[in-house]
Amino acid sequence: VKSGDKITISNAQINKLMVSGELIPDVYALEQNYPNPFNPETTFKFNTTSELENGKVIIFNARGQQVQELNIINSSTVVWKAENQPSGIYFYKLVSNNVNSKMKKMTLMK
Repeated sequence: VKSGDKITISNAQINKLMVSGELIPDVYALEQNYPNPFNPETTFKFNTTSELENGKVIIFNARGQQVQELNIINSSTVVWKAENQPSGIYFYKLVSNNVNSKMKKMTLMK
């Protein structure tokens, strides 16, 4: 059963349906980092699919310069420790060979 699928129960004695099992996303999605603003570390969360294996999160400063690259290794979260970075606006981009990239904005406040 996928999100949005319609299920019809024709037996009037059944009033509840429980679906269990491992949830496997059919699309990948990059969520907003948390906390945001952050100091000195933040977490990036995303839905992983088989297409996202060996993906990475790339961090850019406000000038568009790459600051760091975080590899995704069979996980749905990645943590960035920004102790050595100045306060400011940063952008992060989720990339993989097989999928379109997604980019979001975050704020480091020291």
